[in-house]
Amino acid sequence: MLVWELGSGTGHWANLSPVAKCLSVAGHDVFAVLRNVTVGSSLAEFPMTILQAPHYSTPKSKRVQLPHTFVHMLHNIGFNDRSTLSRLVSSWQNLYTLIQPDIVVFEHSPTALLSSLGLPFKKVILGSGFYSPPNVFPIPDLQYWESASLDLLAQEETELMECINDCLDLHGKGHLEQLGLLFNEVDENILLVFEEFDHYGLRPNSEYWGTYSSHEGIAPHWPDSSSLKRVFAYLKMDERLPALLSAVLSSGCHMLAFIPDRPQWLADTFRGEKIHFVDQAVDIKSLATQCDLAILNGNIASATTLLLQGIPCLNIPLQMEQLISARRLADTGASAWCRPDRPQALGGGLITMLEQQSFKDAATAFAKRYQTFDSRKTIEKVVERIAYLI
Repeated sequence: MLVWELGSGTGHWANLSPVAKCLSVAGHDVFAVLRNVTVGSSLAEFPMTILQAPHYSTPKSKRVQLPHTFVHMLHNIGFNDRSTLSRLVSSWQNLYTLIQPDIVVFEHSPTALLSSLGLPFKKVILGSGFYSPPNVFPIPDLQYWESASLDLLAQEETELMECINDCLDLHGKGHLEQLGLLFNEVDENILLVFEEFDHYGLRPNSEYWGTYSSHEGIAPHWPDSSSLKRVFAYLKMDERLPALLSAVLSSGCHMLAFIPDRPQWLADTFRGEKIHFVDQAVDIKSLATQCDLAILNGNIASATTLLLQGIPCLNIPLQMEQLISARRLADTGASAWCRPDRPQALGGGLITMLEQQSFKDAATAFAKRYQTFDSRKTIEKVVERIAYLI
């Protein structure tokens, strides 16, 4: 049973999809319980059952608007409401009863994981590590660059744990002493990230598995073959994107842009001699020989894929996870980041990165450090570990 409960980005499914394929081909009965069932259409040729994952989002008026910790994020998905949490736990328990899994792989699925306490199947967490905080109390402030009040962090976690334990009592599942135990008392926590980019910092005695760095995609086709710098953009559609694209174009670059959910008017407005939109993923290996810089939203898997090919990245984070990733990436010297509401800063940052050799040198050094890394072997290792646990 492969579970993706939360998060709108398809990167969550990208972590599970190759595992689903391999396990299905190996003859296992695979159940994919997904936040977005439409992404599972890519697996139509493989025999598996796709089901909708139960999930909840707290009304905007009751949300923590600027979450600093994983506790805040759990608050925003109903963990602070005993009645809501109890109904979600019941829904997940019903799925476990129906499927009777031997093993469950959790990708950003905290409620599903909470609901699994006391059940006999094997449990594996798989993902970047952002959604599986370390077993410390209190759970750290994710904005590590600011000083946090440990007393306040402890108080907020204690209050959330009271709600969680009341729910566990209601379902006859005992108590959790602290939140970190939920994510660490599993059979395996597969951290699909390099140690430099762990959102919580380096975890002692932990194995970092790297990432799935796919090179599949179409050949890059640039607007023309002039001597202008070439910038690849892989961005999510956002209301601020037109201003950002204007800033990039005014910097005098040629751009190849992959914006999967872009509306037609965006392409009509910006298509021209300096920008070319593509509707499919681009082959990263080919891109590496032609591209001077990439602009991303701070997606750690995409950024790592590009850095492994020696391409520096300029990140424009749109939410908390991406902001932390952008800062960790910048710590290597191979990346920089800017706020999405400051397009003028993007243009300046872009020019700086293209002019300063240090960014390219740092990206090349990262690629050399991991030159023996093979993402295909990472997938094989993950599947072998899951099969072993079964």
